Amino acid sequence: MQILRTIFHSWDLALDRLPTFMLFFFLHGMRLAILLAITLFAFGGMPNSPWIVLTILIVSSVISLMDLNTICLRMLRGQPITLVGRYDPALLAKVMVTTLCVVGLIATGFLLFIVPGIILAVLLSFCGFALIDGDGPMQSIRDSWTLVRSAFLQVVMVFTVFTASSIIFSHPFLWGLDIFLDTVLTISLATIYNTKRSLLKGHHDF
Repeated sequence: MQILRTIFHSWDLALDRLPTFMLFFFLHGMRLAILLAITLFAFGGMPNSPWIVLTILIVSSVISLMDLNTICLRMLRGQPITLVGRYDPALLAKVMVTTLCVVGLIATGFLLFIVPGIILAVLLSFCGFALIDGDGPMQSIRDSWTLVRSAFLQVVMVFTVFTASSIIFSHPFLWGLDIFLDTVLTISLATIYNTKRSLLKGHHDF
């Protein structure tokens, strides 16, 4: 089955680049720790409003997810990978706007008896990759919708496999394996996205 080949190939790629991904997650943890330390220093301790810390956690997680998406896409395309670079403020702004739109859509879907929220989460799972390829917020949502629809069952199966794996390996002592599985998931989604975008870009206005 094609999807199993994609997952196993992604597993092999993650193992092959394991030092790169380990360094990436280490840098992610260091960046988050530095941001929290600066916040605590600026406020002379824990801020009264938990929203400040929550915002830092969300922004840091979104940036790290985009960094991981970028690493996976560049790896698949045979392009050089850099773990430390300068951030484009315009891209960061587009990422945050897209994140707010996607979260709003998915939350609305969950309010409509959960299932629509799950479907929307799947259909919008390529937004980050589309942003990396130069789309704006609305275009990334449209492109993600189009591309996932062309491979809907594949994407659903990838999420199903890794959701089950995350539940099985959710023990605290297996935390490292859980992170590795998240990396394999991202590579698998990037593989499907990259393949579908290459096939469909001649038929759609990307």
